[in-house]
Amino acid sequence: MFLQPKGTCSAVNVNFCKNCKNYGTEYHCKDCKQDMCASCKELHVFDLNTKNHHVTLYRNKYSYRTSYEHHVCVKHTKYVYDMYCEQCDTPICVQCTGHSSHKTTGFRAAYKNILKQHKNRIIEIRGETIYNLRVLQQNTTHDVNYVASTYHDGMVYLLIAFAAKSNTLKDCLDKVVETPGYSVLVRKYLKQKLLMEKNIIAIEQYEHRYEQSSNRPVQFLRFIKTCTDLQKNQAPILPKLCLKLPAETINTHDVIKILSEIEIRKKGKRRIVNEFLLKLTSIPLLTASNSVQHMKTCIVPDVEHCYHISCLSPNRVWVSDGKHLILADTTTGGTIFRVCNPLGYFNVGLHALNSTCDLFYIDKEFNINKLSSNMKTRSIFLKQPDSNWETQCLYCSLTSDELLVGMWKRGVGGKVLRYNSEGKMIQTIQSSDSCHTMYHDPHFITENINGDVVVSDFGRKNGAVIVTSSVGKYRFSYTGPPPSGSELDPRGICTDALSHILVCDLITNSVQMIDRNGTFILYLLTKRALGVNVPRSLSYDVNTHLLWAGSWYNNKVSVYRYINRKLQQPVSRIKVAVFDNPSAAYTYEPY
Repeated sequence: MFLQPKGTCSAVNVNFCKNCKNYGTEYHCKDCKQDMCASCKELHVFDLNTKNHHVTLYRNKYSYRTSYEHHVCVKHTKYVYDMYCEQCDTPICVQCTGHSSHKTTGFRAAYKNILKQHKNRIIEIRGETIYNLRVLQQNTTHDVNYVASTYHDGMVYLLIAFAAKSNTLKDCLDKVVETPGYSVLVRKYLKQKLLMEKNIIAIEQYEHRYEQSSNRPVQFLRFIKTCTDLQKNQAPILPKLCLKLPAETINTHDVIKILSEIEIRKKGKRRIVNEFLLKLTSIPLLTASNSVQHMKTCIVPDVEHCYHISCLSPNRVWVSDGKHLILADTTTGGTIFRVCNPLGYFNVGLHALNSTCDLFYIDKEFNINKLSSNMKTRSIFLKQPDSNWETQCLYCSLTSDELLVGMWKRGVGGKVLRYNSEGKMIQTIQSSDSCHTMYHDPHFITENINGDVVVSDFGRKNGAVIVTSSVGKYRFSYTGPPPSGSELDPRGICTDALSHILVCDLITNSVQMIDRNGTFILYLLTKRALGVNVPRSLSYDVNTHLLWAGSWYNNKVSVYRYINRKLQQPVSRIKVAVFDNPSAAYTYEPY
């Protein structure tokens, strides 16, 4: 329980949260230098802009000796842990002689080293996993309350209907029992039952004696002479009961129709989709985005233009300008790595990253090379796929690590080849259903999260964004914004976590956003946007949900945010309605 500012009778200096000013400080962010309460800390680590910040307990703000140095040894209770055995992966004290031959370090140094090793994992759990579970918790609670409030009245109605039908059935049974002659009818049927049982017993006895004497001729002859032959007409005559069939004929097709409407749905685990986690910031439709947040602009050294970019991390980006391909550090402004012999084309997406941050790029011989994430191993992943075609662009799927390669041939047009992670071609996308070549000159390619293949094709008189399904079926072509798809000169292209398609247009010098079905949504970036005035290349960071845009005229790269998380308030108390009584509720307080 926190101390309140009112009612304090002693001279105690209480450090309150710098954000809400209502609660005491429990956490401290070393990046922002802010003291926060538990609720504000939760919002801080959930915010996409600050989820990677180093947030610790407030008592660890200063370099004081913390309480872990005084943990008592389990085996030697008079001593505390002061060393750490690296071989056994356990803390030890001075009396733990069994570790004397092992490599040991100081307990404090080991703690800091292990904490550093697991820092990224802790940030992922704190900023991603917990947030996803909170959203799942809210959706589940909403569904429970909806079911409780919506179906409660329906269940009450059904219970009343069932009670009425059961009362009707009981009345019918009572009426039958009270009908005159009911007891006489019952006695008659009981008498018939006894006669039938007696006849069955006689038949069974006859059969038994016949079977016993079948292997004894003398006994069988005596049995034949003394036993009366049973005849069919000796069975008791019972009255036949007339069962009335319904007058309506049974229609087989109607029965089949009713049975076919029965749906059996497989139940699975509730999943979190990006539509539940993320949202667009409030952007006026068909207008320039006033709420796209310009995060930063950095100058990339050793390149003249930013014709194609691939975001590696929040502070590192691969950039090519038609002559060079480098990995730049946007924090220090330095060049980390330079690729030799890249393709000399300036209008193509010649490089891409896979899920493990390996770089795939096209060289001057149109081969596809692979550079490992540590930049120590380089190999030819694919020799020139087709000697008659030029390799122009590529993209690596982050979900399957399959490689999409855009090809071009003079006088023929373009095509897209799909390769698996081993380099085996598994698909060719070239013609539409009408057997016409879909692509004229594919220069940039990407994949949407629904599996669609998205190609920036600008070799025509009027360029287009051509989208096909994952199996290669033509879906649509986007040729420009309203009215009626005016004109489009597409360049860099990417997709975001909400399945939107973003494309650079050199006619309007803007970044246009369309949905997964090709409908124009808005101009995301225009000339009035801060940072890049003429965007030429795009890259979307799936981890931070930031949009990177490279400039046409210079070596500047700008970073923007237009997607944010939905959860704006911490979940401190959740109420779940009881099914039988919607006015009552269970209350759950998370830890």
